[in-house]
Amino acid sequence: MTQPPIDLAESLGRVEHFKRFAEPDRQVIVGAGQVRAYPADSCIYREGEPSMGMFVLFSGHVHLSKVGPHGQQSLIAEIKPVIMFNEVSVLDGGPNLTTAMAIQDCVTWNISHENFQAITQRYPTVGLGLLRVLATRTRNLMSQYEDLSFRSVLARAAKLLLDLSDNGQH
Repeated sequence: MTQPPIDLAESLGRVEHFKRFAEPDRQVIVGAGQVRAYPADSCIYREGEPSMGMFVLFSGHVHLSKVGPHGQQSLIAEIKPVIMFNEVSVLDGGPNLTTAMAIQDCVTWNISHENFQAITQRYPTVGLGLLRVLATRTRNLMSQYEDLSFRSVLARAAKLLLDLSDNGQH
């Protein structure tokens, strides 16, 4: 594990989940991964390939997509700073679930499955925080599933407009 730049550890200290960690502990956590730059239009990782670990996007724009059985691509998410992605793969070490493409020049922090396991053993609250994030995303996914399964197209469009208007406030 290499020593990270001090400003990255300081930035991590502004994230609610990491505020309680002392600076040396944040240095260890950040040092377990590495900062990477990806030019626009480059592939960060591909669906089905061995785990690339978890990423945190600091700058740029990333598209996460899935490839269908006939080669069609479906956009799953647009990632904008500062957010993490590919969390499932860092937890179970399994293959990447999506393909990540840099839409703009990107700077990320990346941690491998093995290093993440070591960090969560030393700092269990890091893993617990990730579990809360995944629980929220699972709830959102279930809500989308319910919409697709049980609402008509018209009802889904109305719900989307209501959500986008912040329940009619905007």
